[in-house]
Amino acid sequence: MNLSNLDIHTVDGTVYTGVRSAKLAYQIWLRFGRDLGGALAAWRRMLQNNCPDESFAKLVAAGELLTRHDDLGYDSNVFSRRDFEALDDAIASL
Repeated sequence: MNLSNLDIHTVDGTVYTGVRSAKLAYQIWLRFGRDLGGALAAWRRMLQNNCPDESFAKLVAAGELLTRHDDLGYDSNVFSRRDFEALDDAIASL
């Protein structure tokens, strides 16, 4: 998943990055008690879109990994092969 492909421009013209979207998806998933179905329904309602289940699961997993990186003081824009393996493991665990 290339998060920079998810960058969008808000109504005021600022860029809302894919990294921010992933972190938001992760926070929504936490808010809904780690219930992927409930979080996905909330995401779809909030953004009025039809995000596929698998795409949202990947976004949540990426958000979790990014949050862990932030907590450890790593640069969220730099990922290693090991990070991508962790992402795959996180997706599988959802």
